[in-house]
Amino acid sequence: MMPRLQRPVSLAAAMLFVSGVATNAFAQPTSPANTSVAAPAAPTEAPSDQVPKADDAPPVRASLDLFGAYSASTDFHSNRGSLSTARGGAGLGVKIPLAEGRSIGLSFSGEYSNYDFSNATGFAGSAADGPWKDITILSVGINYAAEINKQWGYFLGVSGDASWERGADFDHSLTISGVGGVTYAVSDDLQLGFGLAGGTRLEDDAYAVPIVTANWKITDKLRLSTNTGFGNRSIGLGLGYDVTDTLTLSLSAGFESREFRLDRNGPIPNGVGRDYRLPILLSARWQVDPQVIVNLGVGTNVWGQIRAENSNGDRLSQEELSPGFVVGGGVEFKF
Repeated sequence: MMPRLQRPVSLAAAMLFVSGVATNAFAQPTSPANTSVAAPAAPTEAPSDQVPKADDAPPVRASLDLFGAYSASTDFHSNRGSLSTARGGAGLGVKIPLAEGRSIGLSFSGEYSNYDFSNATGFAGSAADGPWKDITILSVGINYAAEINKQWGYFLGVSGDASWERGADFDHSLTISGVGGVTYAVSDDLQLGFGLAGGTRLEDDAYAVPIVTANWKITDKLRLSTNTGFGNRSIGLGLGYDVTDTLTLSLSAGFESREFRLDRNGPIPNGVGRDYRLPILLSARWQVDPQVIVNLGVGTNVWGQIRAENSNGDRLSQEELSPGFVVGGGVEFKF
């Protein structure tokens, strides 16, 4: 049986993956008012000439996201000591139209994190250096989204992660997850997604959890939707307000989940580290031009937990983090 915390952790990871998949189905909701069918025009060319040309096909879309975030030093609850974290990385997404209402999405991302422990007496290893230092997470995914009719659609996807500390065995850092579900357009302004996600975890039971996504245009300027935070390891719910056509302010709350294999020669050989955070962010999204978007945000991690486990998945130590300041930002390029 999963420890009590692992179910919301698994749910957050699943929502993270499905949010990107379901977005394809939400991108162009069909208007219910547009249901009339025009009479076909009389053909003016031979049938063989009426096949759509390659030039008429929807274009392949891509986006490159560069991001970074810094969580200021915060104290541990149970013992003396503190932790600050700096992260940075990039993500590449490609959407390939196959036919009307159908597409394949490909995603590639990488994230590097530096953990700066101070006087971490509650963990194995040096109190100054802590149980781990430099963490890399690489992810690759593929998904398929399709419309069934004007209201319903479905999505399927699979992704793989490699998460390790420098010096860890790469082949012991791999996990895989999958997701499937349906989307439903309640109206032009409200689209929902429902499904099931599952996958493997490092030295822990596999999980299977339900998932829900939403995209609700409350007014012409106000929108509520599931979204990701800085980077590719978080999922949350955000309320955004369009100040102008190019500037949007948002208030969001989310959940971040990371797990990684530890250095085989470190203080916890071949162990597992886990990092959970609950950030609340106020952010600004500025569309510099149609192909460049800048994001900046500040907020607080209202809760956090750092856990160290041995190579069998047995918990060795765990610390709760006090609330602390977080700042981040990114640049997205669309092609």
